[in-house]
Amino acid sequence: MADSAEIRIQAEPSPQGDSCRFMLDRPLYEGIVASFLDKKSAEGSPLAEMLFALPNVQRVVLTPSMVTVYRGCTQPGEDWRPLAKQVGQAIRDHAKSGKPAVSDKVK
Repeated sequence: MADSAEIRIQAEPSPQGDSCRFMLDRPLYEGIVASFLDKKSAEGSPLAEMLFALPNVQRVVLTPSMVTVYRGCTQPGEDWRPLAKQVGQAIRDHAKSGKPAVSDKVK
């Protein structure tokens, strides 16, 4: 689902620091929850592939209007901002691409 306006994203890190939810102002796709436990499971799903290309991304869960990213080996209180900026840019780049967020095999 492509939209010409810039997508708005609100990031919400978990209290444990291992994940961060990215809530979107519009859906990226229609469908069910898509969970990618590793890079291999993301093959063919463009948005998940982009997210796994970022440093330290361990798991990705997509819903139509939310992306949750799990990172590996964090220190208590570790700042999400550097990775969150990269995730936000990947989501925006994907939204502009017009490509499907997840593979038809996942839906």
